[in-house]
Amino acid sequence: MKRKLAVLLLTAMSVCVISACGSEKTEENQTQTAETEAEAETEIVLLKDYDAESYVTLNEYHGIPITLTKPTVSEEDVDSYIATRLSSLGGDENFAVMDRAVEEGDTVNINYVGTLDGVAFDGGTDDSEAGTNLEIGSHSFIDGFEDGLIGVMPGETVDLNLTFPENYQSTDLAGKETVFTVTVNGIAPKMEDLTDEMAALLDEETTTVEEYRQSVLTMLTEEAQTEFDNYYNSYVEDAVVQKLLEECAYTELPAELVEKYKDKIISSTEQSAAMYQMDLETYIVAAYGMDYASFETMANEWAEQSAQEALTYQAIANKENLNVDDATLETELQNYAQGYGYTSVEEMNESMGVDISEDYREYLMFCNVLDYLVENAQVTVE
Repeated sequence: MKRKLAVLLLTAMSVCVISACGSEKTEENQTQTAETEAEAETEIVLLKDYDAESYVTLNEYHGIPITLTKPTVSEEDVDSYIATRLSSLGGDENFAVMDRAVEEGDTVNINYVGTLDGVAFDGGTDDSEAGTNLEIGSHSFIDGFEDGLIGVMPGETVDLNLTFPENYQSTDLAGKETVFTVTVNGIAPKMEDLTDEMAALLDEETTTVEEYRQSVLTMLTEEAQTEFDNYYNSYVEDAVVQKLLEECAYTELPAELVEKYKDKIISSTEQSAAMYQMDLETYIVAAYGMDYASFETMANEWAEQSAQEALTYQAIANKENLNVDDATLETELQNYAQGYGYTSVEEMNESMGVDISEDYREYLMFCNVLDYLVENAQVTVE
């Protein structure tokens, strides 16, 4: 991720700003703000307060050698792309597979109606001509839905008696028994089913499977090169930081600093969940494909890595005079506040209920160090 640690800090600050924007200054809010400020005064952890050199031993960081690999496209990449395109043909009467029952791993085209006590509910119906494409085994629908379609022949309609999960994102449906009436319109063809006619449909400038495969290879190669060019600086940053951290040595990290970064990770994740109107555990499953215990383990690991990275940046900033002075911080904070529609930094901090100045100083310092490392890196592209 580009500027991972800097982005973590900026994202956490932006979440606070966005949450504060538009909120009414009720007496209750003012009380909560005062409480937040009091907590911040006692719990704030500043990177600059640590003797970074006591926790990290720097290796040579001026002119870090890194090697980037030119993008390539494999036959497997071509197969994967074509398979995705073929998955859209389950509703095409000319190319859909109609002579066998649905199996695990198939992509089917379906229409469906979900009902509660015989009444259709909002968002539970697709009776469109295009239908919905669904991969069996993807767990895109609630438990039992996809399994209930295995063994169904194209053209058949079945009733699936199911129950929404207790933690379902819609509280109106959570834990409710439902019936989905589902019609399987067809099964999408797979790679082994690909014909010249399908190839011509998927790319009208080709007439054979071989021509189509070559066209896909050319397209994917051009896209890969464009992506490489567009994100070149990000790739360099990632490689430089990884090399830097691998070659530094660390003592036991200050627990309160690690906890600071973990809190930011959790807070940012909670805000993301709220944006999607989901509770935290449901969001974590949807976004990361893991339960909360696994997510917390990942957050602990990321927080420790973030603390290592932060101390490394601070140590380099101290040696290379890359820390941010008060005048620069004031100017940059004013620009940041104005970007969110505030007339002053003071107004922004008051609205948020916390002073973000030192976090923003850290963010700017991180950017300075990253720019320094990248400018002096020895980059080879093979």
